[in-house]
Amino acid sequence: MKTQTIILILTFITLISYHSGAYSANVNDSLENVLTNTKTDTAKARILNILAWNYSAIDSKKAWIYAKKALSLAGKHHLLLEEGAAYNNIGALHYYVKSLDSALIYYQKAKIAFQKAGNKKRVSRCLQNIAVVYNDKSDYKTAINIYQKLLINYLETKDSSQAANIYNNVGNSYNLMGNYDKAMENFLKAIEFYEKIGAKNNLSSVLYNMGALHFYKGSYDKAMEYCDQSLKLREEIKNPYGIAYSYLLKGVIFEAEKKYDEALEANNKALKIDEELGDKQGIASILLNISTCYINQNKLTEARKYSLDALRIIKETGIIKLQLNIYNNIGDIELRLKNYKAAVTHFLQTASLADSTGDKPELKDAYKGLATAYSFMGEYKNAFMYLQKHMDIKDTLFNAEKNRQLTEMDTKYQSVKKEKEIQLLNKDKALQKAEIEKKGEQVKRQRFIIISAIGGLVIVLIFTFFLFRLYSQKKKMNFMLANQNEEILQKNEEITAQRDEIEAQRDEITKQHNLVTIQKDKIEKIHKEVTDSINYAKRIQRATLPKLDLLKNHISEYFLIFKPRDIVSGDFYWVAEVEKQLIITVADCTGHGVPGAFMSMLGMSILKEIVIKEYITHPALILKRMRKEIINALQQKGVEGDASVSLSVKDGMDMALVSIDTETLNMQFAGANNPVYIVRKLIKPESKKVENEKLNEANFETLKTSELYELKGDKMPIAIHEHMEAFSIKEFQLQKGDCFYLMSDGFEDQFGGINNKKFKSKKLKEKLLAVNSLPLTEQFNSLNNTFEDWIGDYEQTDDVTLLGFKI
Repeated sequence: MKTQTIILILTFITLISYHSGAYSANVNDSLENVLTNTKTDTAKARILNILAWNYSAIDSKKAWIYAKKALSLAGKHHLLLEEGAAYNNIGALHYYVKSLDSALIYYQKAKIAFQKAGNKKRVSRCLQNIAVVYNDKSDYKTAINIYQKLLINYLETKDSSQAANIYNNVGNSYNLMGNYDKAMENFLKAIEFYEKIGAKNNLSSVLYNMGALHFYKGSYDKAMEYCDQSLKLREEIKNPYGIAYSYLLKGVIFEAEKKYDEALEANNKALKIDEELGDKQGIASILLNISTCYINQNKLTEARKYSLDALRIIKETGIIKLQLNIYNNIGDIELRLKNYKAAVTHFLQTASLADSTGDKPELKDAYKGLATAYSFMGEYKNAFMYLQKHMDIKDTLFNAEKNRQLTEMDTKYQSVKKEKEIQLLNKDKALQKAEIEKKGEQVKRQRFIIISAIGGLVIVLIFTFFLFRLYSQKKKMNFMLANQNEEILQKNEEITAQRDEIEAQRDEITKQHNLVTIQKDKIEKIHKEVTDSINYAKRIQRATLPKLDLLKNHISEYFLIFKPRDIVSGDFYWVAEVEKQLIITVADCTGHGVPGAFMSMLGMSILKEIVIKEYITHPALILKRMRKEIINALQQKGVEGDASVSLSVKDGMDMALVSIDTETLNMQFAGANNPVYIVRKLIKPESKKVENEKLNEANFETLKTSELYELKGDKMPIAIHEHMEAFSIKEFQLQKGDCFYLMSDGFEDQFGGINNKKFKSKKLKEKLLAVNSLPLTEQFNSLNNTFEDWIGDYEQTDDVTLLGFKI
């Protein structure tokens, strides 16, 4: 059985302290008769709320109708208590289907209504419900904070019953966080309170939770010991719902110990009770447990039958989490039975439902199942697609898990702090309350005697009335059970016929599976060979890139950010020293991955030929020769001035290239689409005599420390193009301390941030100005961290190269 199902059961037990479970049909029938004969709207609203509450666990559609009617009546006549009760019922209905955000909204509305009505007790109950929702949203910090505020109040008023409930719920929160020591500490406090007040029903629940805690820790003997204690109490007080869930936990423990016969026996006992109670969620959970036992025993046909029965029942309740669990379970069974199309159907149903509800863990499992099924079916494209989706969600959940662990650490700290505050507050107020309690003791005794007498009389009357109604409904229930048995027999016959047909097809499917397995092995071998080849190409590409140490005699500092999008890169950088000229360039080839890598290798080869062998150092001439050699190498054809050329021919590269005289520090620049940025420490405005374009001139007075100059490249690539004029040359007199930067467009075109937009060149320029005063090693760290923070969980869209130098 999956851990998620155990958690679902544990959360449900948390709610049992506020909701006693489904009421019998005759009770609801009686209330509906009373509703028909009721004249006043106040009484009608109250009965409608009671019916909504009773039906919430057995018939959500009816509960919804009654709650809406109660809310309408309460709003019309300004009945604040009934309005709050209606909102609370609607919140509970949203909670049962795990629509947690909607549940939170309605519980908050209920709290406000009860506050206006001045009913503090119901306000506290709403706060407990709100804490339960935050608990299910894994926001344990908020849940525990709410519980601890309530705990202060209950301890002050000496409400031992509610204080025990809070300790129990805080223990559940820590249990789900995996903080078992804290969970056990709170459970033991709850046990102490429940034993003092003799609350056997609640005591049985916290003993159950202790059993679940030890189950999570892997202490199965201890878990069984607490489970048996809980079961004994529930049998003593005749709590059928509790008995069923205790047997359910016993089944889970036996299954973990691989005692499958004992697990089936315990689950069948729980199933019998839940069927008598009509608890559909409990029935579905037990059927799923039985199915899991049969899977572990390799009895797949029986496992499928119980899973399908569980799915049919849970669909009637609208509980999405358990429905997703069952769909994935059926898909797994069909895979084991080699019914791959049926497996795909169930996994697709899971994926659709999980995607719509945002349940990433179940969606991850569904994608993995789809990848496996399609692989066996020979549909490798689909198999690879779903495997990729599975890995993406797995990575997302891994990051979410890291964030959750940090939240849990903070929650632990806050919890310890709050407990100390509670202890101090109790000590300060203990003396003040001692005298008040003495005076109020006599009044409490008198009130208790009066209330007990009235309560006893009411209980006798109610018991007499419902006993008569139960007897009158017995015949009707027997008739309904007989009809249900007949339907079940008919369904069994249909399932048997389907099973025979499936077995007849099994041999053919086995043959197909063997063929698919052979094809799968071939594809995996090809995929490994291709991947190995690309990784080897990466080593070759990195080996051909020049060492920047060549410039150390003339450049005081430098850094390199080089991030290929894929294994190999379509960007490249190149440096050389020829006759007192430093040649530095960064190029961005068309495409990325393997095609881009081929272009980069071609580009570096041509550069060596032009600069090293032919001693050409003029940037514009280098770009012109590069364009000619690229056109010839790629056999590009077209007529200059033809507008269609740029649309049909896309292979080539963008490039920024500088040539620096090592004696005069005069920089010559030529660019194909790409610029070079120079950042200089600020000088007085009146002494500036620079002819080049300046960035942020209007903001000169506000920048104060540095200024950025941009030498723009020509709007044409190194390739055939509709415009193929000579490349222009731009000059700039560098000074000691100047920094200059060459880059591809990968950094500024990267999507990311809160709104998933491009980083853009303006933001990059502002960042270069901001870090100019730092050493280049620190500039590298700042720029690299900025890029990583910007991309976040998004994918890298292009190769990224950024070269920075300081004169």
